[in-house]
Amino acid sequence: MKIVVLLKQVPAGLDAVLRSDFTIDRSAFESVTNPADQRALDLALQWKRCFGAEICCVTMGPDNAAGCLKDAAVAGADMLYQMNDDRFAGADSMVTASVLCAAIRKIGDVDLVVCGRRSVDGETGQVGPGIASMLDWACVGNVTEMSPSNEKEWIDCHAVSAMETLCYRVRLPAVLCVSEGPRIPSMPSLAALYRTRHLSIIRLTPEMLGMGGLNARKDSPTRVIGVRLIERKRRRTQYLDLTGAMNVIHAMLRESGAKGD
Repeated sequence: MKIVVLLKQVPAGLDAVLRSDFTIDRSAFESVTNPADQRALDLALQWKRCFGAEICCVTMGPDNAAGCLKDAAVAGADMLYQMNDDRFAGADSMVTASVLCAAIRKIGDVDLVVCGRRSVDGETGQVGPGIASMLDWACVGNVTEMSPSNEKEWIDCHAVSAMETLCYRVRLPAVLCVSEGPRIPSMPSLAALYRTRHLSIIRLTPEMLGMGGLNARKDSPTRVIGVRLIERKRRRTQYLDLTGAMNVIHAMLRESGAKGD
């Protein structure tokens, strides 16, 4: 099986710097791999250890975004791809999905794409489903586990909802959007560490992806026209016994003009 893992570098804290056009200056802060993407990588590497797979990691971002690829290589990834051309900068979720979709097609013969359900610096949750729509593949969100199905070319996965954990059987190829969760412990082998020293990052340009005319800022239909900080005020909580609670309810009913017992 060939699994593509989509990784993104995000601010390590709350000190992200915005440019005048409200895009994040990713060279101005310490960065880490997006937590949900890291969990997606953990699941893919667990699959590789248990059942065998080729893991291809892809990131879209400036030069320092290569850090998440190097970490993935140490963990056991087999191929590393980065799109760091200036023409990719400022992409919204739709253009990002189209670029990543083109990269997946470029890699070729992909059975499964796993990515985080959202990034902590964007929170849209649109890129994974967007890729699935463009590829016309099945998509499952909030995935926590995945395992082989007893049917060929299918995969089983668990996904969380607001009330329960659901089990899906999905036909490959597919896109799984993985929920944040605890890290799956693993120790890189000496062979993996040695191989990492000789594993280079493949740079994908817009021309290589058939997108030579791309200008992500101009081509993105989404525009950020302002940003404001929302201050959360501390709310006062008052605990009432049964009598006090009934008094409050009757007072609310009287104010609304309703009658009740």
